[in-house]
Amino acid sequence: MNQLLSLSFVLIVSIFTNLQSQENLFGYPDPVLPDSVPRIFAPGLISLADAHEEGLAFSPDGNEILFTREMIDDKDENHSTILQLKRKGNSWSPPRPAPFTTDANDSEPAFGKDGKRLYFFSERRKPGITSYIGEIWVSRKYSGGWGRPTYPQNLLNETWINSISSTQEGRLYFSSYRDRRIGIFYSDMINGKYREPVFLPPEINSVAGANRPFITPNDNILVFEGKSSGYDYSELYISFKTSRGIWEPAKKMNSTINKTKTETNPSLSPDGKYLFFTRNGDIYWIKIEYVF
Repeated sequence: MNQLLSLSFVLIVSIFTNLQSQENLFGYPDPVLPDSVPRIFAPGLISLADAHEEGLAFSPDGNEILFTREMIDDKDENHSTILQLKRKGNSWSPPRPAPFTTDANDSEPAFGKDGKRLYFFSERRKPGITSYIGEIWVSRKYSGGWGRPTYPQNLLNETWINSISSTQEGRLYFSSYRDRRIGIFYSDMINGKYREPVFLPPEINSVAGANRPFITPNDNILVFEGKSSGYDYSELYISFKTSRGIWEPAKKMNSTINKTKTETNPSLSPDGKYLFFTRNGDIYWIKIEYVF
């Protein structure tokens, strides 16, 4: 890592980590922590040999994990379900279907800014007759748990969209196709309504196939998937926002991470210490300082 990039990296990760109220607040359902080499995350619990897992999402308080598991169903078809783990004390529950999931294909869960709202992709039947063609659904958390999901008929769902990620202020980043442009967009909520989505600059969207963004709560680090090696391959990228609010040109993560060109669905742990991603159908994790 060059000196300028190193200083930028250390500063931004430090700011991100300091947003957390307690450094040791977050525990993991895998007792073996990774170092400089990616390790399968929670093998036998979250990552199974006979299934495909992706889209790992931590609640902001670190007490809930959601992820997608795809398996062959009794009709010999691929079926994806969102599974949930909950932490109590130092122990975690086994993965169970999230209360809002259905027989439809559900995937890519993402917590909103305060953990009280959940965005996810679903192929379930849309309500009534609608011209909206997006696939994002939203569930809200109440004292009794997650409520019945709703299909927001607004700017988000007026065209194809997936892979939501939220900042601490509620800005949403996502993959979409609109205005004859495909890539990563963001949208701010003003007075309860989302503003017209903004296409991210060439520093991000010049990467071929830029999609599946994950944004840090402080809106300063963006990790995402690209396909610069070809349509059938996927690799992970990272970009930092400068003090002037400008995104630096995205950098491809190193060959330790982009080892098989099947790397997808990146995310970061709530404490900012670990990168999670999917490789060949299993979820891996690695210390964030080893992404270059």
